[in-house]
Amino acid sequence: PLGTDAELSTVLNGMGFGVLVHLDGHNGGSRLSVFAMGVSPVQVAYRFCASVGADYIPWYMGDAVMAPPEYSAFLFTERMVFLPPSYLANSLSHRFPSSPPAGPGLGGEVVRSRGLLGVPEGAFVYSCFNRVLKIHPATFRAWVSILERVPGSVLWLLRFPPQAEKHMRREAERAGLARERLVFTSLAEEDRFLAMSLATDLSLDTPTCNAHTTATYSLWAGTPQLSVPGVRPVSRVSASLLQAANASGVFCFRSLEEYVEAAVAIGLGGRG
Repeated sequence: PLGTDAELSTVLNGMGFGVLVHLDGHNGGSRLSVFAMGVSPVQVAYRFCASVGADYIPWYMGDAVMAPPEYSAFLFTERMVFLPPSYLANSLSHRFPSSPPAGPGLGGEVVRSRGLLGVPEGAFVYSCFNRVLKIHPATFRAWVSILERVPGSVLWLLRFPPQAEKHMRREAERAGLARERLVFTSLAEEDRFLAMSLATDLSLDTPTCNAHTTATYSLWAGTPQLSVPGVRPVSRVSASLLQAANASGVFCFRSLEEYVEAAVAIGLGGRG
């Protein structure tokens, strides 16, 4: 319906926008060539967690945690516009204004919902609702070690994509982990996804490529998330969100080993 890139650029030129924001970076179908035609005097990249690397988009909106000023010049061709406190805005407060707080040990409503969501009611529930492609083998091995040290705990993952489940189960079973310790759920509608976040005790981030939208759901639900900030912006998004929630000093760690120890300590300290 938007026509060719040339047709779309003609339409946008006619609208006379002063600022045009590009959201998709180099993801498929991002139509960067429209921006290459200079349809707006100010063209800005946003949300794509890396530099676009194009002189026709000279600005990037980020924050000082995901792109620290001292080395953002080495990672971005764009000039930075720093947004406080986190660059990753969301509208959860408008869509779910009455969401109750949640987190480890709340019991009651959250625990009773677990059976309907497919997770054991009496277990300590770790979760990661990121796409499987974000899970580095070292991260998965760390998760297995956490489950081994926290009796009765489970790790809740998404079938994202569905064919990944059999491979992850196979790797866990090779490590000696019982099949029931991994729980898989298909992609869900937004309200069910928030319920899943509410039913989680502790969210485990993927350090190589962080949670983005899923991290905002976890934090909105009041569920803590552990993170290990890296150097690249894509590995610092959770730190940005935790900083905005005044929790970075508690849930951000300098190494995967510290992350594992914290996850184990929290898991042994309570049940959902």
